[in-house]
Amino acid sequence: MKFRSFLFGTGLTAACLSYAAPALAQSTGTQVFEDPMTLEAVVVQGSATEASNVALEEAAKARASITAAYLETQQPGQTVFESLNLLPGVTFSNNDAYGSSGGDLNIRGFDGSRISATFDGIPLNDTGNYALYTNQMLDPELITRATVNFGATDVDSPTASATGGTVNYVTKSPEDEMSVSSVFSIGADDDYRRYFVRLDSGEIGPYGTTAYATYSNTSYNYFIEGKSKIDKEQFNAQIFQPIGQNGDYVRLMGHYNKNRNNFTYFYTVSRDEFDDGFKDTIDQYSLNYAINPSDTGNIRMQGKFTLSPKLVLTVDPSVQYVRANGGGSTVLDEDQAWFGGELVDLNGNGILGDQDIRVYSPSNTNTIRYALVSSLIYNMNDDHRFRVAYTFDQGRHRQTGDFSPLDTDGSPLNVFGGVDDYGPAFYFADGSKLQKRDRLSVARLNQLSLEYRGDFMDDKLGLTLGLRLPYFERELDQRCYARKGNGSSTQYCTQETPIPVLDGTGQPTGFVRFPSSATQEYAPPFKADVNYDDVLPNIGLTYRPNDAHQFFASFAETLSAPRTDDLYSGILVSQLDQAQPENSKAYDLGYRYRGDRVTASATVWYNQFSNRIERAADPNDPSVFLSRNVGDVDLQGFEATFGVELMEGLSFFSSAAFTDSEVKSTGKELVKTPDMTLAARLDYEIGAYEFGLQGRYVGDRWSDDNNTSAAPSYTVFNFDAAYDLGNIWESAKTAKVRLNVQNLFDENYLNVISGSNSYYYGAPRTVTMSLETKF
Repeated sequence: MKFRSFLFGTGLTAACLSYAAPALAQSTGTQVFEDPMTLEAVVVQGSATEASNVALEEAAKARASITAAYLETQQPGQTVFESLNLLPGVTFSNNDAYGSSGGDLNIRGFDGSRISATFDGIPLNDTGNYALYTNQMLDPELITRATVNFGATDVDSPTASATGGTVNYVTKSPEDEMSVSSVFSIGADDDYRRYFVRLDSGEIGPYGTTAYATYSNTSYNYFIEGKSKIDKEQFNAQIFQPIGQNGDYVRLMGHYNKNRNNFTYFYTVSRDEFDDGFKDTIDQYSLNYAINPSDTGNIRMQGKFTLSPKLVLTVDPSVQYVRANGGGSTVLDEDQAWFGGELVDLNGNGILGDQDIRVYSPSNTNTIRYALVSSLIYNMNDDHRFRVAYTFDQGRHRQTGDFSPLDTDGSPLNVFGGVDDYGPAFYFADGSKLQKRDRLSVARLNQLSLEYRGDFMDDKLGLTLGLRLPYFERELDQRCYARKGNGSSTQYCTQETPIPVLDGTGQPTGFVRFPSSATQEYAPPFKADVNYDDVLPNIGLTYRPNDAHQFFASFAETLSAPRTDDLYSGILVSQLDQAQPENSKAYDLGYRYRGDRVTASATVWYNQFSNRIERAADPNDPSVFLSRNVGDVDLQGFEATFGVELMEGLSFFSSAAFTDSEVKSTGKELVKTPDMTLAARLDYEIGAYEFGLQGRYVGDRWSDDNNTSAAPSYTVFNFDAAYDLGNIWESAKTAKVRLNVQNLFDENYLNVISGSNSYYYGAPRTVTMSLETKF
């Protein structure tokens, strides 16, 4: 569907109920900078009766939010990204019904690696490949709001990757009174069990200090029975300290998440096979070694300090830790040629020379990351404000592929294999490890930002001018050989002696071969430093002729520096400058209406994208991704919202988005990008009862560059209901029992796309019951 052909559909677009609430941007600096401008967010609530009035966003960019009230109606423990599906232009494909085994995010044709995701302002995208691990997110009971900037980043965004907007979610603060709250959930299927407990201290001491600590535990089977087990536990804590009389404060927070997942690999299936009943014919896959363990944690702080009546300083420092892998196994011979003539006892039987030994071969990643987002804000007067922001983000990214023996039942002796002595490893006589990958990277972002905001014509006209000046560095240490020309970061860690490759004149090309692979060429190990910088302007304009109507326009330039896989993918050190950054120019033009009972908005957007790199999982190893440069891409679309409070207790909202993409070199459309998405929710409250019905439609999505294979469109409905036990359980401050039914009509559909004809299957109908209490 081309852009001009769907503009007529504005009358069919739908909507989103919106409520007055302060806009919660990603950093403390942006929150403080915007709040005095009385910006208010498009907020998707659970019910119109929970809002005191109705308001649309007033920022000069396309932005929308979901709040805690809406999240409470969703599946307990669900990743927050699944709940974003109610917003226009957002498509999140979940790997299961409960949110702890990952998924795939797409906003306006940009995948998760091109969207800056932040958690209380700290960056979440992987420092190496910018991947987004949605199964490791904060428990939804602790999220006060999740906000999406659709086309542009904030001026202080801590990112070198975002060319397609931002997602940020904000943690709830501690409560003023001591309390204990809990959510206990049980599933009708998949042996689903989850409990969440929160303890609030209330005010401690004479200075208004408050704190809380939480713990949650989730376990269930993947919906393909008996083939996957998921265990997850999470700890969170926060201390909040107000300072003085100017609204200053310090928040100190900690987070730890432990996932132990078996995941189901994708399935290769044609459209005809799917239509003929793919659900009943999928092959079962042995998951003993197809696991996805992760340990992640962070300590973060947010601080606001008034230095003078006109000058405010904000600082958001953080440190993060990650250890994770994607499982996997490899079949080796004890006299493997690339061992370089050395024999290795892989099965531990004391006999050298055995064949076809399966070993555990995960691709481990360990990251330690430090970040600081800071702003100095000058309030010249009520109409003019200035900001200087400095952002620092550094991640040490260690990637290995240590081989390790499997237990007699085929499971790994340790989920992290032989890395860092977690489990047993294989060694050569010289003490080096037997492995498939070995590299170390340091990613470092230093970014200066400038921003001005002004109001004119009695606050009817608003102007925003911003400038981002990122300087991004990668320190590279490639310790193994890398296969040339296959578009992947597959490495070859060998004891063999390399043979130089000569050109037609007899001169070395820089590539090498090995006796075990006479025709395949490899790039040698190297160390190098590369850097990328740019000047990225953004401009926003709003016009408010009266309280009911607002027009806005925005322009922003963005940059995504090459990922580590792009720089390690079989190229010589002299060729590193050929890996160019991705760039985009984003344009938004929109209108918003706010009435007493009705709200509406419409946005037309256009994005020029250059040097786009597409990636898909290697069918032989889903932890490895293949890369291909598809060049320039044009993206354009239309998004709209409309909401109405039909009567007291009854509200309806929905959203619609139309997207058109074109890869300029081929005339084809982008992979994984639906041409149309629709979402809607109906809420009804009567007495102690709450009911919610929501659904979304996702159009066809191509799975290959040539547009020959597509995941078919699908429509999925969810239902939720709750009953307030307050009249029965008088000792509780709050008590509710909640029912959640996902995929209400048991839709048969293909969900996550991993590559051409390769998909994950969508979860079937799933039913859970929960008891929510607070004392």
